[in-house]
Amino acid sequence: MDSHGPLTPNELYALVGYVPNPLGGFLDGLRRTMPGQMTSPAHLTFLPPRPLGVNPEAASTVIRDKLRLFAAFDVTLTSVQCFPLTNVLYLALSDGNVEARKLHDALNFEVGFSQREEFDYRPHITLSAPLDSSKIEETQRLAELAWSRWPFSRRFTIGSVAFLRRPASGVWERLWTQPLGIPAPA
Repeated sequence: MDSHGPLTPNELYALVGYVPNPLGGFLDGLRRTMPGQMTSPAHLTFLPPRPLGVNPEAASTVIRDKLRLFAAFDVTLTSVQCFPLTNVLYLALSDGNVEARKLHDALNFEVGFSQREEFDYRPHITLSAPLDSSKIEETQRLAELAWSRWPFSRRFTIGSVAFLRRPASGVWERLWTQPLGIPAPA
């Protein structure tokens, strides 16, 4: 065991940027109407859930140091789409794809928390849990209808990133949030 404490088996970690209100609140409501009832706030994932090969404090130091190299960036959400292998509905991005990918790639490279992703990384906002094949068309139609009625901007800024942990209990908790482009705390 090192000075940062032991690794805890069955814990997962993720790095996300939350969608601010009012768009975030709208998306949270839409997500609650979808099968599987998503309970986490609407977010853009930069590092999908994974175990760590280093303790969380050591990972935090590396991540925070990397985050200071990335400036805040704008994201524009476009259309409701479906991942074909998992039947998960999501909102695609136009603006923000390049920046999200750069952030993912820079952090997924680091020893201790890099991993081969199950699927190619595609920046998106998840709307539903995996759907039964028989329900995809109708659920997607309802999501598209709700999305088409959103009267305000579909553009927002990712200005900060949150480091999350899901212990064996299964409830995600935020360990810290750091603004992008700001030097890491001493």
